Amino acid sequence: MLLTAIVTLYVDGILPLIIPVIIIGKELLMVYGGLFLYFRKSKVVMPANKVGKSATLIYTAAVFVTIIFPMSIASILLLIAAVVTKLTAMGIYLNVYYKKIKPDTIDKTT
Repeated sequence: MLLTAIVTLYVDGILPLIIPVIIIGKELLMVYGGLFLYFRKSKVVMPANKVGKSATLIYTAAVFVTIIFPMSIASILLLIAAVVTKLTAMGIYLNVYYKKIKPDTIDKTT
């Protein structure tokens, strides 16, 4: 739903193209990563983290404020914060994968 709102705000000329491109790209990477982890031998599911939850809250607030007050200072700052926290959360998920999950999924029979 929020992704649809972001695309609609872009189509209406309120947001620059870079915002939906970053958000859509990040979401596609997360879906691909989740499917990749789940359909491996161990069926790993990544737990949510506080940064990811915070990113969703900021993202929701950014979309709401942008709809009510298009291109205001508050909406611009919230959109920047939403993109930064979403990318940070993705980085944390990748870090958790490479430090904790990937070593456990390596086949130790070879």
